[in-house]
Amino acid sequence: PGPPRSTTSTAVIDRTGIALAPVAGATTTSVVERGSARIVGLVSGPTGPVPGATVRIERLVAGRSVRTDVVAGGDGRFVAEGLPGGRYRVRSFAPPLLAQLEAEVRFLADRQEHSFDLVVEDHSGLDVSASAAPSPAQVDAPVNLVVQLGWRQVDADGVVHTQPLPGIRIELTGLSSWRLRSDADGSSSTGSGASSSVAQAAVRTDGDGLATWQLVCVAAGEPGLAVRIPVAVTEPAGASTTTTTSSATATTAPRVRMDTVALDLPACVPAATTTTSPSTTTTTDSDG
Repeated sequence: PGPPRSTTSTAVIDRTGIALAPVAGATTTSVVERGSARIVGLVSGPTGPVPGATVRIERLVAGRSVRTDVVAGGDGRFVAEGLPGGRYRVRSFAPPLLAQLEAEVRFLADRQEHSFDLVVEDHSGLDVSASAAPSPAQVDAPVNLVVQLGWRQVDADGVVHTQPLPGIRIELTGLSSWRLRSDADGSSSTGSGASSSVAQAAVRTDGDGLATWQLVCVAAGEPGLAVRIPVAVTEPAGASTTTTTSSATATTAPRVRMDTVALDLPACVPAATTTTSPSTTTTTDSDG
């Protein structure tokens, strides 16, 4: 007999009971869609063509969108090529000032050129909104007036956002048909009628940009209310913002102007009168 042989036995490890830690995230796939459709166009704004504007082109398919962004050239014109046919949503924007709120939606055939004329508008600056309760106001009835002050700007995706402006002192004007209520018992802080035409009520906005007044309408008709808001004025290009003296150089504060914004509110109406139905009227004679 020959020399003894060595053997090795391997035990099979059962891993079916091992639980793996979950991995955060989601599985995604990138689908490259190709075609031969071509989109051309012009982006225009309040002062003419808008160079550098973003044009967002979204192909809508199966409940999702495939996005392509192109940038307008110096003349406001843009081109997008190699697109498949289908249903598209197209809009333009140029943060932080300009945006197209309503996108154009079309079905575009493949192997064809499609032209878009996109118009963006300025959506930046102060935003003033007002509401009154009850509405419409009635003569000689108390009314709560709320004005919200905010600042609008366009974000990187062309969406307009309004940021509340807290701590701003605004003045209520146009009180010829109103009087101010200084407290809950209805006492008046100003006169009524013509004597209040020059009266102003100053209130600072709260953390949500809200300013509130308690009023009483004293005459039916259009409300005529407005608010005066301080607005910083940007110095013209090249203007000096410093004042030099022999001893020191002092920086001047930015100039502020007061802008007046009329409030969009319904007209004040006469007080409601109570009528008695003839069927429920009780008549008595002189003898009782």
